[in-house]
Amino acid sequence: MPPAFSSAAILICTRDRPESLQRTLRSLESLEIPAGCRVKVRLVDNGSRVPLAGWLEERGWPRTDLPVEVVSEPRAGKSAALNRGLRGLDADLVAFSDDDMEFHPRWLSSALERLEENPAQALQGHIEIRSTLPLPAWFTPRCALLFGATPDLPDRAGLRGLAGGNSFVPRTQIERIGPFREDLGPQGRRLGYSEDMEWSGRLLQAGVPLCFCRQAVNYHLVGADRVRRGVLLRRQFDQSRTETLLDGARPTGSRRWKDQALFGEVRGLAGALLKPRRSFLGLDYGLELAARLGRVWGLVQRRLESLKDPPREGTPPNSSGDELPVIAKNP
Repeated sequence: MPPAFSSAAILICTRDRPESLQRTLRSLESLEIPAGCRVKVRLVDNGSRVPLAGWLEERGWPRTDLPVEVVSEPRAGKSAALNRGLRGLDADLVAFSDDDMEFHPRWLSSALERLEENPAQALQGHIEIRSTLPLPAWFTPRCALLFGATPDLPDRAGLRGLAGGNSFVPRTQIERIGPFREDLGPQGRRLGYSEDMEWSGRLLQAGVPLCFCRQAVNYHLVGADRVRRGVLLRRQFDQSRTETLLDGARPTGSRRWKDQALFGEVRGLAGALLKPRRSFLGLDYGLELAARLGRVWGLVQRRLESLKDPPREGTPPNSSGDELPVIAKNP
């Protein structure tokens, strides 16, 4: 019986990160290619100062069984780059990752084996954190979640969203839901969020099962310049704010925020301020406050938007399966 997927493309967007990208590509040199599956790497150059095609040609690429192609998207923005990478892609399966990852040799093989069970599903792989320096004592598991590390979930768990750093989606399902929203995600110097959560949420609403595959492992490379308290607090605030805005914008939105009064979230923030700081580990106290502040600000923005554009009546009930866990960067 032929395999469910005879071709796959590894899609990676990059912009001015040559050292990180070089480590990512070096780890792909040992990637196992399953028999009967043609695999290629598609790099999207999102306006790098040094054109990526020339940079790659100078260094050479040792694998003839894993070709690398470069396409360009001059408009700054990860979502725009992702949409350019998907355009004209002829692979049966798209494996999404980032330019600061390293891959277990069986990363792709494990995902393809799982997809043989149900070719219509989409998968989230397991992400672990790797740092170039020893992590500080205040760096807790909650901090790791902010860099995309997956929580401790059972294998094959059903999910409500996929993290873009390690996910696998059949091309037929991608064609059903359309492109990424280009107002979300990183854009130039602005570190945006949730383009992957919003997009994969549409997959789930379209009836595509989202499942966790623990065996498909890659490693997020985190440099010392990013393991700083201020960086993490800002990430937590922005992610909580963005997720709150998205939950309010979805027609079938999550019950997590539905009908929740702004007053109730402000009261929750006040309660967090009164909690003894010693009851938290490491940076978790600051992250808790940043998350609640982000939610409050997101609810304020939602309230202001609703005054300008009142919600339509008759929106459909929630069908996104709130009982399922979310693989998200925001704990």
